[in-house]
Amino acid sequence: MANSNENVLHSLATKLPNYAAFRLHISGNNYPDWKTVINVLLSAEPDCWEVVNQSIMPDDPKFAKANSLARTIILNSLDISLVRLKFKGNVSAFTAPMMYQLITKEFDQVTGTKIQATMRAVFNFRFNPNKSPVQNLTKFRQLLQDVTESGGILDDTVITSRLLEALPSTWSGFIQSWGIQAEERQTVLNLYAAIEKRETRLKSIARNQPQSSNNSKPSNFPI
Repeated sequence: MANSNENVLHSLATKLPNYAAFRLHISGNNYPDWKTVINVLLSAEPDCWEVVNQSIMPDDPKFAKANSLARTIILNSLDISLVRLKFKGNVSAFTAPMMYQLITKEFDQVTGTKIQATMRAVFNFRFNPNKSPVQNLTKFRQLLQDVTESGGILDDTVITSRLLEALPSTWSGFIQSWGIQAEERQTVLNLYAAIEKRETRLKSIARNQPQSSNNSKPSNFPI
């Protein structure tokens, strides 16, 4: 029986090779993209989406054919290792609605948790005075990338506001200067560039600043 199921899986995996780029990884890292694609694919075929969302029930004459096609679409959209893990070598026991619900229920929850965690990291971020402006900026941009990869979305206005809030109090003059710029100049990319330019100026100040007797380094954020 196990060998039979393996043959079914490998057969399905080769029927629709164009799905390969969208196959859901076992890690779930590409789940938001997968869910968008699978919903479109199911909606494009007669009665498949209606079977999956249970508008068409098993006693409907249209169910059998649409269920079979929907199962093929779903299975082809999953990494083979994910199929083995979730369906325990007994694929034939699962209808298309069961498959869809099993996958989406788990990964919707995981994705929601990931989005919340990555968003929290962005909104809790503060510049570390022991690191340079560019090092802090690199960290912030990595946190934004984590949000994107988790399926979250932050628009440029929110990103700009959040980054300004993360700056230390010694940057009050910088923040004021930014605020009086023309609105069309207050973009995320321009803010990144301004922070990078600020580091260049701080390095110049540090080079010209007399060292104390204990040779301590000047702060990355001098007042």
